[in-house]
Amino acid sequence: MQLQKEPAPLGHYGIHEDEGVNYIYQDTCPHGWNFIGLSTKSNLTVKQLRNQCSHNINVNLATRKLSKIHLSKFNNIVADPLVQAMLPVPNGKTYFLDEEQLPDAAVWLACLERLNSPLYTWVKPLFAVSMNHAIKHIDKTNIHPMVFVDLKNTDNESVLKLATAAKTSPRTVIFCGDSSMVLPKHVHRLETKLSELMPLQDLISLPLEHLGSYVLSEYCKGTRSFDKVA
Repeated sequence: MQLQKEPAPLGHYGIHEDEGVNYIYQDTCPHGWNFIGLSTKSNLTVKQLRNQCSHNINVNLATRKLSKIHLSKFNNIVADPLVQAMLPVPNGKTYFLDEEQLPDAAVWLACLERLNSPLYTWVKPLFAVSMNHAIKHIDKTNIHPMVFVDLKNTDNESVLKLATAAKTSPRTVIFCGDSSMVLPKHVHRLETKLSELMPLQDLISLPLEHLGSYVLSEYCKGTRSFDKVA
């Protein structure tokens, strides 16, 4: 009888490929969940990471059909660079958003974070999190972007430390603040017209957790490009 080999430990949560199939790994599916109906477990696991995952995307929501109205509204904004950066798919880039482009940016970003079904938020001002804690979690997943808001030029030193750590991290990191911020060269500047494309109230009312599960599913199956969802 052939013994089943132990799954190989992964270094972080999120989306990983195993034998040509994309799986999502979270604490609720430590051996991976695929969206193509395979009943076998993957050869990889995040079980050893022990409840450090910041997202809990409901994979079963992907099997439920979205309403045409909700999908149409999401289609209107999904190509916006800020929405693209907040999707629950691997990206790994580091961005800066000038807060003047998006008044009340923290509220917009907290809404978009719902695409990743956060167990706890990573849309925070710097003073709300210790540097050691932030750096510890910056490489815990390749989805669920880490976002720092309300930044001023007095935060330049802290931003440099985080941006340096993010350079080798699989996680997307977004800094949002004053245009006077001094940024490393590898940080990309985000341009957004989100507030022109959709009122904040409409974004709040969208089933973003369901949309996030749908986006994740379509990405893992390789069936759809996300410069336009449908």
